[in-house]
Amino acid sequence: MTKDYYKILDITEFSTSEEIKSAYRKLARRWHPDVAGSSAEVIAKFKEINEAYEALVEYNKNPYDLDLSMTVEELYDKWTDEYFKNTSDAYIRTITSSWQYCSSIYSMRAKDVRARHIKGCMDEGFRIETRGKKKGEKIYPTAGTKARMKSMFNLMFDFALEYEIVDMNYARTFDVSDDIVKEKEAAKRNHIIFSEEELQILWDNVEKVKFADWIIIQCYMGWRPQELATLRLEEVNLDEWYMCAGMKTDAGKQRIVPIHSKIQSLVKKNYDYAVEIGSEYLLNDKGQTHAGSWKLTYDKYANRFKKVIDELKLDPEHRAHDPRKTFITRCKKNGSGRICIERNGRTQHKGYHRINLHCKGYGMVEKRFGKNAIIKAHQVLIYEVHFFINSY
Repeated sequence: MTKDYYKILDITEFSTSEEIKSAYRKLARRWHPDVAGSSAEVIAKFKEINEAYEALVEYNKNPYDLDLSMTVEELYDKWTDEYFKNTSDAYIRTITSSWQYCSSIYSMRAKDVRARHIKGCMDEGFRIETRGKKKGEKIYPTAGTKARMKSMFNLMFDFALEYEIVDMNYARTFDVSDDIVKEKEAAKRNHIIFSEEELQILWDNVEKVKFADWIIIQCYMGWRPQELATLRLEEVNLDEWYMCAGMKTDAGKQRIVPIHSKIQSLVKKNYDYAVEIGSEYLLNDKGQTHAGSWKLTYDKYANRFKKVIDELKLDPEHRAHDPRKTFITRCKKNGSGRICIERNGRTQHKGYHRINLHCKGYGMVEKRFGKNAIIKAHQVLIYEVHFFINSY
C-alpha cells in the first residue's frame, strides 16, 4: 500500500465503519477550504482525507481491493489462504510446486499481468533445485507441470476477478498449446507391472534392503503412492487386519482394504516402529541426514522406491505407481471375486463383483450393508477376492 489511509484518518485497521465515518467527518470539517482557507497545503490535505475515506469505504466492501499495487505474490498468498482450506493435501502440493516456476512475475502488479507473462512462466520459468545431485541447478517445467501451471493461473485469477483485484482473467484467454499437449502425451507411458521374478527378488531382500517391504505392502494392497505414504496409525486395524483410508476420488476415499496374511508381519513391524518413535504415520523415515520430519510425501516415497529399484537392479523404468497397477492387473487376471457378506453366521448376500481400478467393490458392499459387514467378511474377501492367494 503506497499510503497508510488509517494513519491519515488517525484510526487503526480495527476501526469500525462508524468510527471511520466519524473520523472522516471530524477531519473534513477541520480541513475544509471554507474553514481552513484555500492554501495549496489545505487543499492537498483535504483531498488526501477524502481519498483515504473513499478507499477505506471501498475496502470494507471488498478487502482485497484497497491496494491497487497488489503484487502477484500477494495475490497468490491471499488466494491460497482461501483455496487451501477446502482442498486435498495432494492438490496443495501440486499448486505449491507449480508456483515455484513463476518467480519472474512475483513482484509484478496483479493488474498488469497479461497472457504473455503467464505464457512466459510456462515456457521459460524455472526453479532452483535445493537437494540431491542437482542441487543449485535450474529445473524447467515438464509438459505436465506447464499444464498444471495453466490450471493454477486460471483459478488464481478467477479469484482476483471475483474480488475486482483485476479487470480480466488473461489466463483464460488462451489454451495450452498443441506443443505442450503433444509433449505431455509423449511423456506418458504405460505402467509396468512387477513380474513374478521381481516380486520374488523383493521378498528375498525384504530384510536386507531398506524400504523393500514398503513396495511389497503396496503390491499387496493397491494403494496409490501418496495414500501409502500418508497412512495414519489410526487408519490401521491390527485386530481385524484391515486399513481404512484413501484419497483422490469419492469412491476411493475411506475405503476398507484387508491386510493379506503374507504382509501382516511387515505392516506390524512398521506400525510398532511408528509407535516407538511417536509418529502418527505408518511409514516413517528421515533420510540420511536424520533431520526434518518423519512424515513422508509423494516425492520422498518415490525417491525411496527408486533406491530399492536401483539397488536390486529391477526394471529401471518402474515408477512408484506400478505396484498399484500390479495389484489391479492381478485382480483382473484372477477374475471376479466371490463376495459373501455374512452376519451372525447367516449369509445376507451373495454375488459377484470384479475389483476395478478404484477397488469400488468394497465401497459398494459397504454402502449397501455397512462397515461391519465388510469387516465380518474379511476372511472370505482376503482369500477369495482381494489377494488371489494362488497368485502371490
